[in-house]
Amino acid sequence: MLIAAVLCTAVAFAESPDTVSIEVLEAGQEPRTALAVAPAPGTVETVGIDMSFTADVVNEGIALPTHTMPTLHLTVRSEVVEADSRGFRAAITVPRVVVGSSGESTDELRAATQEAVAPMMQLQGMVTIDPFGAPVTTQWSTAADGAVDPNLVAELERAIELLQIRRPPEPLGVGARWTVTRIGTDELGYSVTDIETWTVAERKGDGWAFDLTTLQRAEVPQAVGPHTLKSHTGAAQGRAILDPAHLHPATVELGLSLRTRMLLEGTITSTTTSTLSATASRQP
Repeated sequence: MLIAAVLCTAVAFAESPDTVSIEVLEAGQEPRTALAVAPAPGTVETVGIDMSFTADVVNEGIALPTHTMPTLHLTVRSEVVEADSRGFRAAITVPRVVVGSSGESTDELRAATQEAVAPMMQLQGMVTIDPFGAPVTTQWSTAADGAVDPNLVAELERAIELLQIRRPPEPLGVGARWTVTRIGTDELGYSVTDIETWTVAERKGDGWAFDLTTLQRAEVPQAVGPHTLKSHTGAAQGRAILDPAHLHPATVELGLSLRTRMLLEGTITSTTTSTLSATASRQP
């Protein structure tokens, strides 16, 4: 599914991460405090997420037309059902999914993508998240007939992951830096490592503004079915604003670029350069 590429890249840059580790590099200035959130039971939040994606492919010197995905406009609603010192249980629904706008891409592509993601609005989730942004458990059901679509669930969980900034439990101050290392598998099947570096840029009222830089790499060569991954690198920058009274950040901004070179069936070298931008805003 084309939309999977957008959500996968946007959130964790890797599908189904096997390991996630956090390391504090600097504790920052005094005063320091735990970067924990503590939304009260009954807290309702609605977040709008916009994602756009483009990809340029060159096969052995022959440039193919640029592929531009229509922008995905996703609304996520969460309600904190229970809260304690260990974390929060939140009911998650998707009131709205809109793909693209007139003139952004072909009507056929927008219609096909809209049809593919529309069942997401039938999903109902119960998600447990710890005070520092790590998911603990997830349970999903659907209001529609039939079984839950695991692909749509995976994509929605990636969107939720975009809203959860992993933070260490140690007290930190302005200037603090930590890394979040994710080792997982790209949707095409090769192993990748992402190293996010987060910095506490400033205090924002009772909350914090965070800056992000990310580097992604893959050990090469790697066999990917009949193909061989020859190189894969990525870089991202972002910013987020979070406060302790809310489960999700007030804003998240992310820009990502990737370059992948693959030897197709041992004969044709294919190079893909892609860019992605994602923004999320908590609505009043």
